[in-house]
Amino acid sequence: MRNRKILFCVCTFVLCIFVVNAHAATLTVTNLNDAGVGSLRDQIVSATPGDTVVFDAGLTGTIALASTLDVAQNLTIQGPGAGNLTISGQGAVRVFNVTAGALTVSGVTVANGFFNGLGGAFSVTTSLTLRNSVLTGNTGTNGGAIFIATGGTLTVSDSTFASNTATSVGGGAVITSGTATLTGNTFVGNTGPTNGGAINVQPGAVVTLTNNTFRANSSTLGGAMSNLGTMTAINNTFSANQSSGAGAVIATGNTNATMHNNVFADQVAGAAPAALSPAADFATSSNNVFYNNRAGGVADDLTGYGTSNFVWTGTQPLGPLANNGGLTQTMLPVSGGAATCAGAVALLPGGVTTDQRGSPRTSGACLDAGSVQRSLVAATPSQPAPIPTLSTWALLVLASLMTMFAIYRIKGRH
Repeated sequence: MRNRKILFCVCTFVLCIFVVNAHAATLTVTNLNDAGVGSLRDQIVSATPGDTVVFDAGLTGTIALASTLDVAQNLTIQGPGAGNLTISGQGAVRVFNVTAGALTVSGVTVANGFFNGLGGAFSVTTSLTLRNSVLTGNTGTNGGAIFIATGGTLTVSDSTFASNTATSVGGGAVITSGTATLTGNTFVGNTGPTNGGAINVQPGAVVTLTNNTFRANSSTLGGAMSNLGTMTAINNTFSANQSSGAGAVIATGNTNATMHNNVFADQVAGAAPAALSPAADFATSSNNVFYNNRAGGVADDLTGYGTSNFVWTGTQPLGPLANNGGLTQTMLPVSGGAATCAGAVALLPGGVTTDQRGSPRTSGACLDAGSVQRSLVAATPSQPAPIPTLSTWALLVLASLMTMFAIYRIKGRH
């Protein structure tokens, strides 16, 4: 009886492999047309849950959309690289509308999406994962690039948000009422009229920011971010963000904003406090570096905005925004500057082992403040190394060998 159970389990394993692979296909986009056979739209419509859409080798250029791409199931879209392929809303339509399932997008530029409402590039009811991509020139009344609904999730890594615009309230790059995890991204030149030039966190939302760079984002309140939910920002770089009111980095409506190991440099606000507003709401934050943040033209750093173990410096701690290795542009700490070893390793989130470029996050006991570890400057490949996987046929052969071995043992016992 025991031998029969073993044989049954092995055979069931083989059958599962056949069933899973029967429903997961790879569909190839063969042209840049908006619709028709071989188009991206056609492959999305043809896909079944769990399928992957890829692009024909050598296919580069722009897919200009006349209407939104609707996704209502688990789907993966793997582009050839953000510099090779653009999906454009032509300043007239939203690019993606995700109403069910989980959408994963990598290696594309999503540009010039427009929606007279929430989310110019993406509107997400369920789940979006975005990797190694660029979102630029997208516009929405709120959430110029991405809107995440209540209960929805957003995970973004190694991507750039540039010159996205909210026209009504805020969140030029992202507005979320759900859960968002943003790691290793660069936000540059995003704008919103008020409440967060780059990111707007709505009541009940939870946002975690690690190893990101925010440069020259602007709003009347919260030049980079606005928070009415729960926000945790650790080892990020904030530079030259602007607000005509207070809080050129963040304006928060509650005390649920935690800021550790960050660099705040060259913020420009119209009113105090210059960087973090209101300053009394950051008492649980620590190990941040402040340089040349100004309110109404007056230096406004010496209090550390209520944070503990802060560092104030009169010398620029950051280099320019540039390609310092990795998949996004970053601002390298000045050698021997105030950001060097200013962070606390104990405050680094568990599992974070690399900086924004993909280099080691610490050097011994030294953790630099900001998104980049200066002490280990090693350019990383422009694309992550592929992870070896077994092909479907290899798995089937392995399963067959296991079955034969089990039968052999059963016969050997009789």
